[in-house]
Amino acid sequence: MNGKRITTMRPMQVSLQGIRARLRFTDVGILILLALALFTLHLLTNGQYGFHRDELEMIDNARHLDWGFVGYPPLTPFLTRVALELFGPSLVGVRLFAALAQSIVMLLAGLMARELGGARFAQIVTALAAAIAPIASSEGRS
Repeated sequence: MNGKRITTMRPMQVSLQGIRARLRFTDVGILILLALALFTLHLLTNGQYGFHRDELEMIDNARHLDWGFVGYPPLTPFLTRVALELFGPSLVGVRLFAALAQSIVMLLAGLMARELGGARFAQIVTALAAAIAPIASSEGRS
């Protein structure tokens, strides 16, 4: 047998503690779930009202891209142009990148709290505070 030792495999032992350990959420996992929940909330509610006049201006500037505009840098109309190309002139499509950016801000705020030594509760409170701030709530839609 070429000197190799043959071993038998033991069946996997399943314990309740092992299952609990696998199902336990990590701090980053909870922050990601919160960010996904915010993103889903924005996607479900962003189509309820019509376009805001600033969004209409952004759509017009996206159709005529330039290196700069009076009120904002060229990245904002470029992202609107990408959204128009991908989704057409839909409310949810135009507001998609704003909702995605707001969710990323929420995740990063929680990670900053973690970096500063905050426990799980501090990370969650920080992420939720970033999500419900008045400016954040209004900017996540446009």
